[in-house]
Formats: sequence, structure tokens, C-alpha cells
Amino acid sequence: MCFALPGNSAQVHSKKPAPAPRGKKPEAVRKPGNGKAAVRKPVARKKAAARKRRRAVSTAPSKPLNFATEPVQSELQACSLKDHQAAGSALCLDCAEQALSTAYAFQGLKYKRGGINPDIGFDCSGFVRHVYLNSCGRQLPRTAREQFAMGEPIEKSELRRGDLVFFSSRHGWHVGIYTGNNEFIHSPNRRDAIRVSSLDTPYYKRMFKGARRLTTDIDPVLTSEAAPIPTN
Repeated sequence: MCFALPGNSAQVHSKKPAPAPRGKKPEAVRKPGNGKAAVRKPVARKKAAARKRRRAVSTAPSKPLNFATEPVQSELQACSLKDHQAAGSALCLDCAEQALSTAYAFQGLKYKRGGINPDIGFDCSGFVRHVYLNSCGRQLPRTAREQFAMGEPIEKSELRRGDLVFFSSRHGWHVGIYTGNNEFIHSPNRRDAIRVSSLDTPYYKRMFKGARRLTTDIDPVLTSEAAPIPTN
């Protein structure tokens, strides 16, 4: 039999750290080797909650604060009183500015494939169509490709505010409204929202198809609202 000698007890007692006083956060513990303090749990939870709130804000549908819901009759009447020949060759300036004012109010509204109203969002052609219908009472076709057949063709160097600019790629057609300074406002794609872009952007510069200036003798809409929604 083996006996433990007096004074040389073989028993080892593990010491537990004393609990932190109530109301105080535990001190940061440095990890061996890297010298960095461990993240305190309460801080980590706060950061996670902040990230969750940011994600909720970024994914929440946004609506414009102000937008025209009815054609501005006074502007339309002013256009009709102008010289018929001048009105037939170019879109009335008042109407172009009204359209841009309406378009700017939708900045930040998320893209929606097939979208034709602000309650759900717009695709590119739905955005342009809604803007001109509710700003100037101008009826445009549903798709960007059909809209390209409207109005008067113009050169890129002749662009004026309110003209429509078109792009074409293997993914389809795209349309926006020229705002001046070589920029245009549009509803880009499902990863983006309505915003102003530059025509000098390499992609848009490469895919530029042409521009059209709307006239007062726009034909009735070519496609039915009940028809299947085509791609842009």
C-alpha cells in the first residue's frame, strides 16, 4: 500500500475565476500568440443586431415621396397652342421638364422585372412609359424595342433633356430618359434601383443603340396591358 506523505498532498484543486461583479462587463481576454483581445459577447450581439437592422433597411421596398398621378392639363394645353409645325418636330419643352421632374421623384425605387407602377417597382420600359403617361399624357408602347420606333430619330450629339436613349445587347433592349450633361435616368436591373447614369460609362457607351425625340403625334399603345410581359 502507498501512503501520502504528510505535507505532500497529491490532490490538485482547480481554481475558478471569481465571477465579475454584477453590472460590470468582463474584461477583454487576450488570445495567446496574436495579441488581439477577444470580442466580448455583448458587443458581438450588438454588432449582429446592427447588421440585421441595416439589411432590413436596404431590402425594404422604397417608394417615391412625390410623383405625378394625373397628366398636367395646363402643360398639355400650352403645348397644343404652340405652332403646329414646331410641335410636330419636337416634344414640347414644358412636357419634357415635367417628365424629368416626375422621373427624379422615383430615384431609389427598386427595379422590378415586368413592373409598370410604383407600388411594385419598374423595369426600364415600364418606368419610361409610366413617366410620360402620368406627366404629359403621352401613350408609349410597353417594351423598349417598340418605344424605339416612336418619335423622331436624332444623333447622340443632338440630345436634349427629355429625349429617350436606347441600348441593345445580347440580354435585350434598355431605355432611359436623357437628363443633360451626357447623363440619363433609368431603371437599370434587378440588383439596382432607379438612378442617373453617364452615357460615358464603358458599358452604356458600347451598347448605345440610338436616341428618339418624342413628338406630339404619338400613336396609340401597340400592345395590350393583358399581353404577356416581354423582357426589356
